[in-house]
Amino acid sequence: MFSDIRIESLTRIISACGILLLFTFFNLYCETRKWQLLIADQNLTSGQAFIQVLSGMCSGFVTPNRLGEFAGRMHHLPANMRKRAVVMTFTGSTIQGSITALFGVIGILNFPVFPYHLTDLMTNLLLITIALIGGSVLFFLYGNKPSLLVRFMLSLREIRSLQFPIVIKVFVFAFFRYMIFTTQFVIALYFLGYEGSLLICYAGVFLLYFCQSYIPGSAFGELGVRELLAVFIFGSFLSNPLLAAVAALLVWFANIAIPVLIGVFMGFSVKNAR
Repeated sequence: MFSDIRIESLTRIISACGILLLFTFFNLYCETRKWQLLIADQNLTSGQAFIQVLSGMCSGFVTPNRLGEFAGRMHHLPANMRKRAVVMTFTGSTIQGSITALFGVIGILNFPVFPYHLTDLMTNLLLITIALIGGSVLFFLYGNKPSLLVRFMLSLREIRSLQFPIVIKVFVFAFFRYMIFTTQFVIALYFLGYEGSLLICYAGVFLLYFCQSYIPGSAFGELGVRELLAVFIFGSFLSNPLLAAVAALLVWFANIAIPVLIGVFMGFSVKNAR
């Protein structure tokens, strides 16, 4: 099957990669601004916040569900700010996860996973109810762990402690960040020959990120799971189903691999500067 990925496909891959990297800058900018708002430290500059975000990506890169991200972020903060950094890392993840869940439901309702496209209002309301009940059951089964529940409750408490305008700004940056990396996925798919409507493409990406984030155990094999989901969801829309996995790898390369490499380099630079 790999023989179908010819020179033309390789050219498209290179072109797509270049465009995706341009979007990566805006992705990191949104995450940096979100982090600044959550920390709420007037002395935290954009450059310092950017380093902390990259450092968190480096430490989270080797841990399931990026659980080690808080360690990298708090490493570059003063000792008196480190406890807040841990809590706010979880809070930021909770807010970003709520955006993923919301658009995941939209993806479920709009992606043709059933034999016919569902447009009936009552059917959609029924599906929303089923999704909410199913999500609650999964949370009880998968999330009924003290560490996860504590993180969730701490996040809710911290969100309530923030000023309302700050919470709105954090959600706005989380929303734009989500739209940036989903758009990256859509661009990668179209460059690799996706044949389908733009609405279905976005719905499929929403569904993919929802499954990756909330299917029990999937976060512990994030890289492989994402590619398998991409083939399952988008394989029929491409000349070669494996191109869907390539699209997922391109997005991972642009949003994770490259920033991690930059973070490692900057980490060494900061260490040497001290």
